[in-house]
Amino acid sequence: ATPLQAVAAPGSPRLLWQGPQQVRTGQPVTVLLRGQGAAAWHELALQLEFDPAAVEILDLRPGALFDPSDGRGSLLRNDGPAPGQLAVTLSRPADSAAAPGAAADPTPQDLLVVTLRARAAAGSSTQLLLRRADAPGSQPQAAPLPEPHVLRLVP
Repeated sequence: ATPLQAVAAPGSPRLLWQGPQQVRTGQPVTVLLRGQGAAAWHELALQLEFDPAAVEILDLRPGALFDPSDGRGSLLRNDGPAPGQLAVTLSRPADSAAAPGAAADPTPQDLLVVTLRARAAAGSSTQLLLRRADAPGSQPQAAPLPEPHVLRLVP
């Protein structure tokens, strides 16, 4: 099992990474950004940072929370001002509200699916880092960002 990473008070909203701790050079892997207490969130704007010499982002997809079965969720991706920076905005309609009490649900929800491939030489490591993007209405303002997700590159 892959560990969940987070730093937050119990019961409070939080973001966490879930994915492998190591990856073989050239092998695609998937890392999930998950949100605990996220069921009522409708928009999330973040900046994903990574070392483009170490990893290549193959695909970004909305997780289940922002990709509802009715197809009304969206993901907007923009390259950042420097290589290795991606601005990501996930959204879904306000009328796709969760059931009462869902915001306090401790079950983590999938928010973002990141598929990447290691490029760098084995024996090194790299990390995926999130920063908060300034976007009106983006949630969760109160949720702390997760620690960087560190990937060790192996032969």
